[in-house]
Amino acid sequence: LMVVSAAVFIFCLWQLADYWLEYKSAKDYNRALSDKAVTVESDVPLEKAPIRVDFDALKADCPDIVGWLYCAGTDINYPVVQSADNEYYLHRLTDGTYSENGSLFLDYRNASDISDFCSIIYGHHMKSGAMFGRLDKYKDQEYYDGHPVMYLLTPEASYKLELCAGFNTEATSSTYDIERSLA
Repeated sequence: LMVVSAAVFIFCLWQLADYWLEYKSAKDYNRALSDKAVTVESDVPLEKAPIRVDFDALKADCPDIVGWLYCAGTDINYPVVQSADNEYYLHRLTDGTYSENGSLFLDYRNASDISDFCSIIYGHHMKSGAMFGRLDKYKDQEYYDGHPVMYLLTPEASYKLELCAGFNTEATSSTYDIERSLA
């Protein structure tokens, strides 16, 4: 019984260490991308994005990058990619390496320049708070008041996203039926 208990304990420790190392690796990778291509600007009016993104530098490493999503004062500061399907970046970083965190990605059926009436950006709701893991904080009015906008920058334009509503849904929800949304 002690040997089995010790084996289970060691296995659990190994799983926790593996999860933590993968999370840290993804966080370090995204931070390096941000350090390489994103410049935070100070004293910028709320109407303008408080960052600049060097898309040429990003696209040299990953031609699938179509934008950058940023929310001041939060962990949301990530590149947005797009591939030929909605599976590729589900568990890959922008350089293609495997990661449970995955990447933020634009639905493959959307125009890569974000010109559709309805564009969907997917991202994991990580327990660590990474990716879209902190969006639940918007249930608190005080948090919303402190972070009422996000910015989506593309090589062609900058968008100020005024957050006005949100809801939780299952991955199989008809919400993701983009053909119906675009009609």
